[in-house]
Amino acid sequence: MIAWLLSCQNLTHVPSEWVYRTCEYSPPITAQTDDFERRLLVGDGTELFVTVKGPSTGQCLPMVVVMPPGLQAGAKDIDTQWSDALVELGFWVAHWDPRGRGSSTGQEVANGPKGASDAASVLRWTSSLPSVDPDRITVMSRSFGGGLAAGALAQYADLAPNLWIDYESPGWLFEDIQFVEGRSRTQLESMAQGELWWLERSPAYWAPNVETPYVRLQGLPDHAQGPRFEHAQAILDRLSSSEIWLNSEPWSEGDISESGLIGGGLEPDSSAFIAQLQLALQRFD
Repeated sequence: MIAWLLSCQNLTHVPSEWVYRTCEYSPPITAQTDDFERRLLVGDGTELFVTVKGPSTGQCLPMVVVMPPGLQAGAKDIDTQWSDALVELGFWVAHWDPRGRGSSTGQEVANGPKGASDAASVLRWTSSLPSVDPDRITVMSRSFGGGLAAGALAQYADLAPNLWIDYESPGWLFEDIQFVEGRSRTQLESMAQGELWWLERSPAYWAPNVETPYVRLQGLPDHAQGPRFEHAQAILDRLSSSEIWLNSEPWSEGDISESGLIGGGLEPDSSAFIAQLQLALQRFD
């Protein structure tokens, strides 16, 4: 009973649309940080568990909302080095567990339409936080989490993040999964229900309807695809975004394998990954 009551104290209803408001930026004045947890109640009664970390002082600060990789829970990533690096830059960072994972309720949907709707709910909620500037919210996706980001940004017109940073997500999931080994591939193949099922989880499928500025963080080798670039190429070729970047340079068109813009691995928590992430955020901040 006590645990249930404590859980209810952190249960938060989500705004139905992006919260637009003006605020005045005030930079952090100390190195101290604050963190908190919430359970977001979405329309079908599912509770999404979210962890947030950021500067304990300052107002109207930017925020990064992270879509987790694979079929993993994301809230635990609040303790990673790259997340701490973002806080040191003066950003709030939100991590969350998609439905059916970690401390969220509901059944696993493998980043499909319900997952995209949940991602939209998390983004709307962050836009309502008093210490966050709703004009400076970045979506960051990691690997399979690109399906959550692309699905949300393509389908929900009220969402207004200023940037989508995409770390090595697949393009066409059915094709790219053939080059992945491990539990995530086994789970996805066991859940698949036809061509549309795969398309709804593919960032390349949604890319033509995404207008948010886009930065592709891509290393060589790719964390899951090895030496392949086809997945990144598929997204870059189809995006409607007003600005498209590949690592540290603007992208227009062409063959990325001949661009000279990719070199070295970008494993999360590596110095190269953190440097590229910081550069992208500072460029659009």
